[in-house]
Amino acid sequence: MFREHVAVSGACGAVLASGMWVATPIDGVQAGVAFTLVGIGGALPDLDSDRGRPIQELTALLGAAVPFVLVRRFAEIAHTFDAIVGLGICTYLLVRYGGGWALRKLTVHRGMFHSLPAMMISGLLTYLAYKSPNNGIRLLMATAVMTGFASHLMLDEWCSVDWRGLKPRLKKSAGTAIKWAGDYPSATIACYSLLGLCVYAAAIDGDVIEVNRLGVPQRVADRKEPKPWLAVSPETGEAMLAEAPDGNDDAERDPVRMVEAKGGVVLR
Repeated sequence: MFREHVAVSGACGAVLASGMWVATPIDGVQAGVAFTLVGIGGALPDLDSDRGRPIQELTALLGAAVPFVLVRRFAEIAHTFDAIVGLGICTYLLVRYGGGWALRKLTVHRGMFHSLPAMMISGLLTYLAYKSPNNGIRLLMATAVMTGFASHLMLDEWCSVDWRGLKPRLKKSAGTAIKWAGDYPSATIACYSLLGLCVYAAAIDGDVIEVNRLGVPQRVADRKEPKPWLAVSPETGEAMLAEAPDGNDDAERDPVRMVEAKGGVVLR
């Protein structure tokens, strides 16, 4: 089935990347990235394979691909080229060997990796990993991975039907690929917990909600702009107003510190 999955995901990737290139503002390089992500997404469900060779090949592929997708995230953390390379190497080793060991120990074939919640998780993780100033491009890349993932699930279900003869017959594997829950409740709960965590993280990263200093989430649309603080100049005794700027640094948004930086005394 590996060749069939590669062929189907490749065809889906070609169609999706071409459509994105024509109908969206992405360039040829980004279309090529989307094509590659469709192919990777088409291989992801087989991470729960009960055979050793597919897991080795897939974890090696992911180990090479994940650091490239995360390179802009690495640049936010490490400000030197050497540090970025070091993070990439560590990520490769973690995915290649740590991920392979965890998959062999914790997964079963046709488990929750072959499910619709897992498909959504793959898209959300791609959205979080693919850092771009254009939020639309991030959504397109997430869609590319989900497209490849969905092609794998649909092909598995198609092959779960015996089409020989006048009346198609269902095999034992029918219904094990496209599903919302697995046979093990613990795996299903873990999958939906991870899905909820990814949705929450994507909402924060996409500026749909914001977490304030107290850790309380709120919608960005409901966020109130800081009001001016009344202060008195220590030199002239005149009243003065100071507003916090619209920066991302919490220290810069602190109105008390802004007033004090202007030489004022806050009236408490």
